[in-house]
Amino acid sequence: MFATDSKENSRLIVKGFASYISEERLRAHFSRLGDVTDVRVSRTASGRSREFGFVGYRTPAEAAAAKAFFDQTFLDTRRITVEYALPPRSPALAERKRFHAEVSVDR
Repeated sequence: MFATDSKENSRLIVKGFASYISEERLRAHFSRLGDVTDVRVSRTASGRSREFGFVGYRTPAEAAAAKAFFDQTFLDTRRITVEYALPPRSPALAERKRFHAEVSVDR
């Protein structure tokens, strides 16, 4: 449904980890497969984890290896999903936001 694969993308989105996972813990976990350049855990305005975050790698090849290795594995006791992150202004991201807005209105 959404185009998320990219041979040029070195940034991953990690979904589904526990709310206590810190940026340091995420960096330590993902550094096992390459040179991690940046890590960010998404948080609410009050500072609570939204249980997803982003991991950037030095090269797209490192990101591809990490995606293949870590997708559907466990980080502590939670199964995580690892996908390529979409650029903030990409049409695919706008499509995804519209889809989720429509689904939440239908509930």
